[in-house]
Amino acid sequence: MSATETEDGKTRDVTEKTQEEARERAAKQKRSTDEERKSDQRSRGRRSLDMTRDEVLPFGPDKRAGYDFTVEGTAGLDGSPAVLLRSRSRVRSDEKLEGLYYVDPETGDVRRAELTLAKKPGPLKRMEMEVDFRVLPEGHQVMTKAVMRIHVGLIVKNIRIEAVETYSDHVVRF
Repeated sequence: MSATETEDGKTRDVTEKTQEEARERAAKQKRSTDEERKSDQRSRGRRSLDMTRDEVLPFGPDKRAGYDFTVEGTAGLDGSPAVLLRSRSRVRSDEKLEGLYYVDPETGDVRRAELTLAKKPGPLKRMEMEVDFRVLPEGHQVMTKAVMRIHVGLIVKNIRIEAVETYSDHVVRF
């Protein structure tokens, strides 16, 4: 994995920092229970920016019951057909994501997720996330791109942020 960060037109290599952060998060998640992770997120505010796979892709048996899913038709995605699947949280909560999934009709793999919070807290006017996925030949689903758009409205200031991350050259190691 390599990582670069571009800010104000200047690019710098942040590979080592990013790898260390990923190792620390993975080790912490292995050691903690679900309740400890939720408590840790609450202690840092609404939640940390760490979202589990089940929060982004709530199709597992334990998450699926909290959502209503509807098929909204088909669309093209990167020149290939996709089935559009809408998710809507049954509980309006700022801890649940909902949105639109682009699903490969042949394999059932999610190729893109366009998500937002089920309920926007306080000054948050907009929070959108787009995540593109692909499945490697080994069968592992990986992110290829993540876009986050946030708009916070304060009394005297509006803050708008768009962050775009692209991922390439995936390598599976055991």
